[in-house]
Amino acid sequence: QLLPFADSSVGLVHAGAALHCWAQLPSVLSEVYRVLSSNGGLFFATTFAEPNVPRGSTLSSLGRRIGASVWNSTFRSFGVDELRLLLRGAQFRDDEIRIERIQDCFIVY
Repeated sequence: QLLPFADSSVGLVHAGAALHCWAQLPSVLSEVYRVLSSNGGLFFATTFAEPNVPRGSTLSSLGRRIGASVWNSTFRSFGVDELRLLLRGAQFRDDEIRIERIQDCFIVY
């Protein structure tokens, strides 16, 4: 699905704790790149770093512990090299990719 913005028209995209939720992450990242301003548009994102959440695990028990009635989501964690490859695949250049690990999370900017 396309983002409802013209090419190079957005100055900032923020995806807080979201990358691990998108089933079609390569397509989403390509769309983010497409809409970012070619004059210095910024992309900030956070996600889980391996091995924080085992690949394919579910959050059903976490949902019950925090009082949510139902949490059926399945999501994954990433390695730094995998994130870098995904961003490169979406046309981000190496000089546009910064990934920092803070405990069990990655910050992408």
